[in-house]
Formats: sequence, C-alpha cells, structure tokens
Amino acid sequence: MKWATRLYANSPLWLQNIAVSAYGYTWQRRRYGGIFKKTLQGFKNREDFTTEQFNEYQTLQLRRLLLHAFETVPYYQKAFKALGINGSDLQKFELRDLPRLPF
Repeated sequence: MKWATRLYANSPLWLQNIAVSAYGYTWQRRRYGGIFKKTLQGFKNREDFTTEQFNEYQTLQLRRLLLHAFETVPYYQKAFKALGINGSDLQKFELRDLPRLPF
C-alpha cells in the first residue's frame, strides 16, 4: 500500500474530507485550467466553418505540426531530408501533399 493511501486511511474523517476536496480542486484545475477555455472557444468557432474554411484550418495546423516535427525530432529531420523536404517546403505544404510524407 502506498504511503499516501495509508496516511489517508489512518487520518481522521475531517482530514480525509479536506484531502479529498484538495485532490478534487487540483484535478479540476488540471482538467479545466490552462488553455481549456481558449481551446473550447476554438472548437465552438469551428463548428460553423464551411468546407473551405475547415480545409484551410487543417492545412495550417498540419503545417505547424510538420514544422515542429522537422525542427525538434531527429527521426523526422532525417526522413524529410532523405526525401528532399526542407522547412520552406513544409511552410507551403498542402493536404494533397500528404502521400509524400514518410510514415
């Protein structure tokens, strides 16, 4: 049994209640804090996108992800360079270019 579980089990009821409340507060902040509201608003904004707007959004997000992979992950740096793909290519990347990418 973990020390925290033993401590909780051997604590008086009032301290158990405080511990559970503190854990719940921490969990709620971790779950709904940070960028949650901004992310939720983004989802709500995209609900009414046209097909063209959503394709543009997907393309921009894909470019961001591919550039991040290219700049920070050694495997993708090698794989992209082996295929002749560089950072400027990724900045102009389109959804139709997906078959060019390595798995």
